[in-house]
Order: sequence, then C-alpha cells, then structure tokens
Amino acid sequence: MIDLFKQLDSLGLPKTDYAIIGSGPLYAHGLIPALENDLDIIARNSAWKKAMEYTTPITGEVGDLIINLFNGRIQVFNEWSYIDKSANEIINNAEFHNGYPFASLDHVLITKKKLNREKDLLHIKLIEEYMATKNYA
Repeated sequence: MIDLFKQLDSLGLPKTDYAIIGSGPLYAHGLIPALENDLDIIARNSAWKKAMEYTTPITGEVGDLIINLFNGRIQVFNEWSYIDKSANEIINNAEFHNGYPFASLDHVLITKKKLNREKDLLHIKLIEEYMATKNYA
C-alpha cells in the first residue's frame, strides 16, 4: 500500500491543491487497515495542471474529468460530483495525516451514502461510529 503513496509523491502535485478522497480518509483515520487498490484524488489549479502533463483526462460516469495514472491505481478528478461540494471546498477543508491532505470524513460520508454500494455500507457504519465516539466535527 505504501507504494501508492510513493507513486503519488512521484507526481509532484502541490499538496495545497489536492485532497485524497474516496476510501483514503478512512485509511488515514485508521478505520480500515489498508486501501483496496487505488487512491482517488480531487485536484485543482496547479495540481490538476501537473496531473494533465502525464496523460489526457477522460470523462467519468458523472461527468467529472479523470486522469488515470499507474494503470488506474491513482485517479485524479477535477471535481467530485458525487456530492454537492466544489473541489475548492473539499480541498480547503482537507485534513493532513502523515503529511498528506485527506478529504474530511463529512465529505466522505456524504459520498458513501450517495453511492450506497456494498462496501460503502460498511464504511458508512465505521465513519458514523468513529464520529460518535470522537466527537468529530
């Protein structure tokens, strides 16, 4: 799993212009033991421009642009249209763990509830229990 972060580091994205979203914040808070196989990143400004130097974006299922890197192990999004929050809002509210910016659990919870896939049901439960016991705000 560490190699995902080494791969992310190799991209040279400025940490003020991206946030790790998806299941990454659950990993950062210790709610899951490992990331499944990828990192989802939301990027803006210089981080987005830098990511575009590596390959051409494709249009995702909800209309966001996605840059697939390292055989899809790192996916960089220009927006996160699964929720009604802008890239700027998600990135501006990111929390740093081990030197990396992660989207807030609030944003992840909204995403997981909207997607409502099988794995999301467990993640929703883990986030809600964590927030309740940690007085997360």
